Amino acid sequence: MGNQLIHSNSLLIFDGIEPEVKSLAKDAKIPSYSLQESNNPLETIGAAIKEQKTAGCSPTELHVIAHGSQEGIKIGGQYINLEQIKKNAEELQNWSIDRLVLWSCHIGKNTEIINALETTTGAEVFSHQGLVNKENPWVYNKLGHALNASEVIEEKTLDKWKGDLADWSEIGYSGDGGSSRFGWAVAIS
Repeated sequence: MGNQLIHSNSLLIFDGIEPEVKSLAKDAKIPSYSLQESNNPLETIGAAIKEQKTAGCSPTELHVIAHGSQEGIKIGGQYINLEQIKKNAEELQNWSIDRLVLWSCHIGKNTEIINALETTTGAEVFSHQGLVNKENPWVYNKLGHALNASEVIEEKTLDKWKGDLADWSEIGYSGDGGSSRFGWAVAIS
């Protein structure tokens, strides 16, 4: 499963299906776990936490790196959305974490998801309302406290990062069977 067992109070779970996410997480500073295809990513994350505890670690801070949108987080080939959070509330309570850090674009816009995660996990949740990328590597809690991606990923990897953690498949349809990034561009000369 591509995991590292290192004694730490932090654990990084990343989407092992998406090449961009895998290349970003390859230089993690904390123990990491690659989440492959899963019917229930929340249960799989719970199993990874349990595995760390069995190995003598008790992660209290969980970082998740995956593409996201206002509708949810895409990891393991599935979406973690409000419905999934409610359906798996007991599993989330068993995580026993103090801090949940979501390195996913736009998920912070959905206060229902953030509130549901805080309520079910009992954890302080960090997220972002916009893009998470090299130029904007920050996530925030409700009080405005910030964490930088360099706390969990090596600087050299972040410096080379060219993408973002948005799930563009949820944004728009290009008409040719693929997704495209719709938006505005302004050139000032």
